[in-house]
Amino acid sequence: MRKSQTRIMPEAPVSAADKRSRQVLELATAEPDLLRDVVHEALSKLAREERRGVHSALISALRRAGVNIGHRLLVLGIPATTTEELTAPEMAKLIRYIRIGEPTVMKILAPILIDGPGLHYALAQPVQAKRRAA
Repeated sequence: MRKSQTRIMPEAPVSAADKRSRQVLELATAEPDLLRDVVHEALSKLAREERRGVHSALISALRRAGVNIGHRLLVLGIPATTTEELTAPEMAKLIRYIRIGEPTVMKILAPILIDGPGLHYALAQPVQAKRRAA
C-alpha cells in the first residue's frame, strides 16, 4: 500500500499593493494611544522640511474630509493659532483624536502617514510589534 503524500503548496506571494493595504488598515485601526506614540516618534525623527511636508499633507487631507481643525485643536487644548505651529506631539494628539472620533477620516490619513518620507517603516512596523507585545 502506498502512503499518501501531502503536497505543500507554496504561499502565494504578497503583492506590494496587498502589503500596503494591510499596513493602511492596521494603522487606521491601531489603538489610539499606541497610534499617538508611534506618530509622535516618527514625526520627531523627521527633518524639519520633511515634517512640514507631512503636516501639510495631513492638514490638507483633514480639510478635504471636512474636519474643523480649529475646533479640534480647541477641544484638545492645543494653543497653536495656525496649523503651521503644530509640533510633532500636538499633531500626534490630533491624529489620536481623529482616530477616536472619526475613524473613517483615519482611513484617509493612514496612506499619507505611511507614504510620508521615512514614515512607512517607522509607523507600520512598530504598530504591529507593539500590538503583539500588549
